[in-house]
Amino acid sequence: MEQQLTGWRMSPVLVRGIVVACLGLGLAVVSGRLVLLVLVAPWVVLVLVQLVLRPDQAPRAVVGVREHVLTEGATTTLHVDVADAREAETLTVVADQVPWLRLRPWRGTQQVDVARATPRTDGSVRVRLGLEARRWGPHQPGGVGVGATAGWDGWAWGPVPLLPPALHVLPRPATLATSAAHPDPDGLVGAHAARRAGSGVEPDDIRAFAPGDRLRRINWRVSLRTGELHVVTSRAEVDGGVLLLVDAYGDQGTSEGAGGRESSLDTGVRVAAALGERLTGRGDRVGLRVLSGGVPRELRPGSGRRHQRRLLGVLAGVRADPGSVASRTAGGARLPVGHLPAGTLVVVLSSLLDDRVTSSVAAISQRGLPLLVVDTLGGGARLEARDGLRADVADLAWRLRLLERESLLARVEAAGCAVVRWSGPASLEQVLRGLSRRGRAPHRVAR
Repeated sequence: MEQQLTGWRMSPVLVRGIVVACLGLGLAVVSGRLVLLVLVAPWVVLVLVQLVLRPDQAPRAVVGVREHVLTEGATTTLHVDVADAREAETLTVVADQVPWLRLRPWRGTQQVDVARATPRTDGSVRVRLGLEARRWGPHQPGGVGVGATAGWDGWAWGPVPLLPPALHVLPRPATLATSAAHPDPDGLVGAHAARRAGSGVEPDDIRAFAPGDRLRRINWRVSLRTGELHVVTSRAEVDGGVLLLVDAYGDQGTSEGAGGRESSLDTGVRVAAALGERLTGRGDRVGLRVLSGGVPRELRPGSGRRHQRRLLGVLAGVRADPGSVASRTAGGARLPVGHLPAGTLVVVLSSLLDDRVTSSVAAISQRGLPLLVVDTLGGGARLEARDGLRADVADLAWRLRLLERESLLARVEAAGCAVVRWSGPASLEQVLRGLSRRGRAPHRVAR
C-alpha cells in the first residue's frame, strides 16, 4: 500500500483554450474586426470560468487489495481510495497488465463520476478493478496510475503512480477420486485399520471370550448357538505417514494457468496439493520435500486444516531450479531418508527427466518403504526452439531425451517401484489399492 501527493495543474484543454482566446483577441484588436471578437468570445468565457473553478486541495490516493492470499482461478478486487476528491469531477484508474493476473475490465481502465459516486465513511471515493489469479505462486500486480479532472476538464491531477501489495496465490488442488487405504499405517489414532488388534469400529474376527474382554464385545448370537461366550474382535484404527516429493529440477510443457494446459511442474504441484488435502482430511501425517538444485524446501509431517494451509503455502513457492551441473551427481544424496519412520508412504511427483530423481527413488526403495512414482510429463511437452536452435534440431533433441527417459523409467521399475502416469482424477486408484494389498502381505524391512 502506497500513498502519493501531488498538486493540480492546467490540463491540455485549458492550455489550448488560453492559446485560442489570446490569438483571437490579438487578431481582433489588430484587424479591428468585430466579427473576430464575437467568434472568440465563447473561448474567453470558457477560459475565465475554468480559471475561477481552479480547485484548492489536492486529492490523496491509496491502493490496496481485498485479499492478499487467494487460490488459482479466484478473483479479488484491486481498489484505489481517493481522499479529498470533493472538488474533482472524474477519477480515472489505469492498471498495467502482468503475466498470470487478469484484469477486469481487461483493458485495466476504470473511470468514475465523482458526483454520482457514493462516498465511503471517511469521505473518500473508491475505484475498483477486478483481478483474477491465473497461476499459483507469489505475484506482484502491475503499477497503477490514478488521475482526476476538475473545472470543466480545465485542471488535471496526476497520473500518480502507485504500487499495489503483492499477492500470494495458492495452487488449486487437482480433482482426485480415490478411496484406497494407506499401505502400511503405523501411527496412533486415525482412520486406517492396523495389523494389530485394538479398539476399532470394523469387525475383524470372532473368538472365545477371555478375561479382560469387554462385555459390549460379546456376540450373543454365536454365544447362544455354541453355548460358550464369544466376542467380536477388531483391529486398531491408526493414522499413516506420507511424504510428498515434488520434482522441481525442471519444468516441461506449456503452462496456461487455471483451466488451461498444464506444464509438468503445474501437474506435480496441483496433484501434491490434492493428495495433501485428501490425506490430511482423514487424519494422516503428511510431509513435503521439494527436489531442486537450490536450497531445499521442506515441511515436517503434520495433519489438520492448519497444516494443509502450510503445505499449500510451501507449494505456492515452488520454482523450477535445474541447479548446476556439479550438483546433478549429488542431488539424490541430499535426500534425508534415514529419519523416515517405517511404513511411510512416499509419493514422488516427477517428469522423470533427471538422474537425480532416480537416485532419490533408489535410496527410498532400499529402505523398503511403500513408494509410488507419479509421472507428471504431459503428452504435449516439447523442447522450445530458441537461441538460434532450429525447430528440427529441437525436435530431434527432444526425442533423444525421451529415449533417455525410457531408460530412467526402466531403472525405476526394476527397483520395484510402482509408476503411474497422471491422466485424470482416477489415475492413482488402482495402483494405491495394489500398494495397500502389498502392504498387508508379510515383507522384510531393512533397518
